[in-house]
Amino acid sequence: MDANSIAAFVAANTLSIERYKPEPYSGRITVIRAGHDLFDTAEARNTGLGWGAVAAGGLVVYEVPGEHLTMLEQPYVPELARCIAIAIKGGTA
Repeated sequence: MDANSIAAFVAANTLSIERYKPEPYSGRITVIRAGHDLFDTAEARNTGLGWGAVAAGGLVVYEVPGEHLTMLEQPYVPELARCIAIAIKGGTA
C-alpha cells in the first residue's frame, strides 16, 4: 500500500467517524479491551470506549492482557476466549 492509498484510507475513516451518529442499542453491549493499550484515556475507559452512550441495555467491559493485536496471540488467547465465552452465555466476569 503506497502513501497515497494510506492517506485516502485515513481520510475516509475520519469522514465516516465524523458523519456517523449511532442510535441507542436496546441490548447489552460487550466490549473487550486490550489492557496494555496505551492510547485509551481514563475517560475513554470510563465510558466503555465510547459505547456507554449507546448501550441502553447495559454495558460490560472486559479487560484482557495484551495490546490491540497481541491479545489475539499466545499467551493472551485463553483469557480472551474466557471473556468471549462468558459474554456469549450472557454473564459477567
